[in-house]
Amino acid sequence: MELLVSLQRSGFRMALVSLQTIFLGSMLIFNDHTSSSSSCSAAAVPSGCMSEDDLRIRGETFEAKYKDRTRDLGQKDTRETCEQAAKNLSGGMNTRSSSPWRYRLNREDDRFPRDIFFAECVCDGCIIDGHKIDLNYNSVRVNASLMVLRKISCPGYHDKYKVRKEIISVPVACTCVMPKVISSK
Repeated sequence: MELLVSLQRSGFRMALVSLQTIFLGSMLIFNDHTSSSSSCSAAAVPSGCMSEDDLRIRGETFEAKYKDRTRDLGQKDTRETCEQAAKNLSGGMNTRSSSPWRYRLNREDDRFPRDIFFAECVCDGCIIDGHKIDLNYNSVRVNASLMVLRKISCPGYHDKYKVRKEIISVPVACTCVMPKVISSK
């Protein structure tokens, strides 16, 4: 008798689970039909794809959140030579350094932020004693990692896009170093 009651209870639980499963399944089907009937194109677009307007808003939000890390450095895109830099050791840190650098605008339309200033070393060697260019030293770039968003087209949809987070290496300054010495051993 106890076995029969136990089987009836487990059967009841199974029936309850089956009814819950059917209910949830019907809700999913119902929701799928109502959402697809209101917007046929929205149901066909792959997950994560967005319109140009949504992409712009996402990019602006990202740039606002990371503004301190992505802000431009307010520098001109100058073409000063190493000799000119050695004579003019005034102004910002980039022009007073023994390894001066200038900023070059790097623009990529499929990236957020679109504009990033990259440092370029002005000299191959270093400015020693405030005026002499010494080629026994090397000017090398100092890089920093920066997270950006990359715009990617959704396959089959010319007006829909996804974004992918990406870490890029950005040259932010230059420094003076001893050259690498290769041993002949």
